[in-house]
Amino acid sequence: MVIAKFENGDTFLLSENGSISKFQNLKPDILIVDKLSPDLLNYAIENNLKIFECNKKENECLEELVLRLFPQCKSCKFM
Repeated sequence: MVIAKFENGDTFLLSENGSISKFQNLKPDILIVDKLSPDLLNYAIENNLKIFECNKKENECLEELVLRLFPQCKSCKFM
């Protein structure tokens, strides 16, 4: 499982089976950003986060991230 967080604070739990669930107050592993900036890069380094740049809709970004993290998963299921 991987926890991904958008810049707006929305946090999601991504599972190997393709399920995507919205959560709060979880420490993220990945920060999803519209556009990478030096400030975001420094923030990610300081907080030991990976960055995923995506300027699509939230659902599309999550689906793309799940397929990159878990290529064996063929479809995503939002919970």
